Amino acid sequence: MNIIQSVAQMSHIMQEYRSQDVSIGFVPTMGALHEGHLALVRKSLLENDLTVVSIFVNPLQFNNPDDFLKYPQMPEKDRMMLEQVGCNVLFTPVKDEIFPSDFQKSFQLGFLDTVMEGAFRPGHFQGVARVVYRLFEIVQPHRAYFGLKDYQQFMVISKVVAPFFKDLKICGLETVRENSGLALSSRNLRLTAAQYHEASQVPGLLKVAAGMLGQKSPDEIRKWFEVELSKFSELCLEYLEFAHAETLQPYINGDSPSSYRIFVSFYAGDVRLIDNMRVPKE
Repeated sequence: MNIIQSVAQMSHIMQEYRSQDVSIGFVPTMGALHEGHLALVRKSLLENDLTVVSIFVNPLQFNNPDDFLKYPQMPEKDRMMLEQVGCNVLFTPVKDEIFPSDFQKSFQLGFLDTVMEGAFRPGHFQGVARVVYRLFEIVQPHRAYFGLKDYQQFMVISKVVAPFFKDLKICGLETVRENSGLALSSRNLRLTAAQYHEASQVPGLLKVAAGMLGQKSPDEIRKWFEVELSKFSELCLEYLEFAHAETLQPYINGDSPSSYRIFVSFYAGDVRLIDNMRVPKE
């Protein structure tokens, strides 16, 4: 596995590969890798001649500075995991090269920045869009892979960032879960045993709530969910929403429920977790 830190070197190498018609798959990450990340890497390895993984903890997407400081970093373990799965190139840039002083680009995020994560994490998606745009500019991939646990992020990248790159395909993979059902997340490393146990009950509740859509209103489902979550001492609900899978617009009574996804954000202690899943077909 080739490890590259320099942006100039990375750009040069990728230009050479593209000139030789080598297909490039790309998995941007912030490190603290888990099986969800590795699933993306494996998918890229199957579909491309060359797979690049980046590790860069992007300060611009943390609206809470304390969250940025607590984000787990384990570069040696990450490197070993990527080598074992067969990654070709690991890109580990530094902040000053990713965001040089003359990089001023910003994005019109529209509705996507006003709901759910956009509403509760102001500035988050602007930070995501800026770093992903910059990484795409450097790596020049043909395909880029993202997990759908961060579904709203996937929508921002697909609809706002990717159109700047004419031959780029954005590929999403459904959430990879632990045996407990909890969505894999680097933040899970910060949970106590009690918090982990309680957080692992949420996906089951989410599945039940998703099955209620069309029979009960979103408000009724939300109240039920709040009552169920209140039974757990470590958990606190931030939001529960139903949003259209293609637009993230809120549920309209009479629509087919299976066109929607259910989204949740909750705290386990002081650790903020998110999850989502498809509403099942009737």
